[in-house]
Amino acid sequence: YAFPLFTEAFCARLLADLDAWERSPLPRRRPNSMNAGGLVVNDCGMERLGDDLLARVVGPLASTLFGDEVFARSLDHHHLFAVRYAVGEDETLAMHHDASEVTLNVCLGTAGFEGGALQFCGRVGDGDHRAASGAFDHRVGTAVLHLGRHRHGVARLASGERANLVLWARSS
Repeated sequence: YAFPLFTEAFCARLLADLDAWERSPLPRRRPNSMNAGGLVVNDCGMERLGDDLLARVVGPLASTLFGDEVFARSLDHHHLFAVRYAVGEDETLAMHHDASEVTLNVCLGTAGFEGGALQFCGRVGDGDHRAASGAFDHRVGTAVLHLGRHRHGVARLASGERANLVLWARSS
C-alpha cells in the first residue's frame, strides 16, 4: 500500500537534520545488520516522530488494511531508522523479511536518483514466498506500508543517492 505522507520540504529538513547528526561526534548505531549506511533515528532525539507515525498513521492503516492479522490492533512499539543507498556504497539490498509486524518505508530523497526500486515477493509462510510479485519505484515523500513478513529487497541503484525513513512497528 503506497500513499503520499510527507512534503518534499519536510523530507529535505529531516534529511538535513539526520545528515548533521551523522557528521557530529555524537554516538550512533547502524540501523540493522543489512545496511551499512544510515542510523537509528530514535538515537537522534526523534523518538516522538516514530511515536506519532505509529499512533496516527501506521496503527490506523494496519488495522484497516491488515485487520485479519492477530497483531493489527496491538502495535505498541517501534524501531525507527534511516537507510541510505548510493552508487559505490550500499547500492542494493537482498530479499529479506523484516523484524516487524508492519513496516512503513518513506522515501526522503534525494531527488534525481535512478533505480533502486523496492521489489516484492510473497509472504513468509506462504507457498509462493520466493516468487516475484511486483516492484515500487520510490518517490520523495511517498510511503509504502507492508507486512513485515512480506519478502522484499532493493534493486540496484543506477545513479544518485536515496535515503529512506523506515519504521518497524511491533506488537509486544
